[in-house]
Amino acid sequence: MKIDSKFSNLTIEQGVLVLVLVLLSGAALYKAFTYTSVNKAIVGRPTPPPLLKDPKLYADVSTGLRGAPVVKVREHNLFIPRLITFNPSDGSIKVLDWNKEGIDGIPPVWKQKYGFPLDDPAVATSDPDADGYNNKEEYDAKTDPNDKASAPPVINKLFVKSYNPVQLQIIFKGYNETEPGTGVFEYQINTPTLAKRSWRLKEGEIIKVDDFNKYIIGKFREVKKTVKVQGMDLEREENFSELDVMDPRLNETITLLFNKSQNSDQSSVGFELLVPGESPEPASVNIGQKFKVRDIEYQLRRVDDGAAIILDLTSMKEMTIPKLGTASVPAPEPVPVAP
Repeated sequence: MKIDSKFSNLTIEQGVLVLVLVLLSGAALYKAFTYTSVNKAIVGRPTPPPLLKDPKLYADVSTGLRGAPVVKVREHNLFIPRLITFNPSDGSIKVLDWNKEGIDGIPPVWKQKYGFPLDDPAVATSDPDADGYNNKEEYDAKTDPNDKASAPPVINKLFVKSYNPVQLQIIFKGYNETEPGTGVFEYQINTPTLAKRSWRLKEGEIIKVDDFNKYIIGKFREVKKTVKVQGMDLEREENFSELDVMDPRLNETITLLFNKSQNSDQSSVGFELLVPGESPEPASVNIGQKFKVRDIEYQLRRVDDGAAIILDLTSMKEMTIPKLGTASVPAPEPVPVAP
């Protein structure tokens, strides 16, 4: 059967389909115009994540990352190579100790710090900055071997070249207490070079050797010690007493040792400064005299076992100058001397 209308050419099935499409389109239009918010949550679905462009949203995460514990890599020495050294003098083979001084007196860690080869035997005696001090002397003085401006004190290059001793003309030969328990002594002073060979004087009195050499008797210290007899299992008491005499010419006190001859202030020392083109002024000095090294003034005080004891007149500290040919060693700590 056919419907007689303007849709008469449609079948019943086609008409139903058109009706359904019309109804669905109307429902969609109604939903679109009646939906109030595009951000309204749909029931049963999770809330979408907020936008990440807001810094507040990842502040907690950032704080947590900054406070995260640091995981340290475990240290193992198993696979770290260790250097081996060979000592030709005794044929020994040892593991290299970086902080221990080698046979040349310098530790490997110091050589590595200043760029010297560890296996070069000439490192200790070389002078890369040409300041007159070898690497061993720079190491001892804790200075930079590659910087000429960093060098040990020049006084470390001063040595005793010669020593010409002149015997002191007085000898402390004996003493006795004038009255027991008084502490007042009389001292026997011998002058072997003079016609009058013996003097008996008290504290404050003058020994007149000649018009040039005079000494004033000073303080006395009685010292006795028990010592072992060499080569024997015996002991004996020896006298090490001391008597001070003052030389007014030098304003200096000389300590006389009991019954021992000593060298006088007429003894002289010849110095040598191991710096090319330089020397002390003057190079030869009598005991008590002054000399200069690079405009610093010193005084020769005495000589002990061939080494000169000098006084720095700026700092008023004593120091020991060794004999020429003595192995280079760090200068001893200066000793303050009362003016």
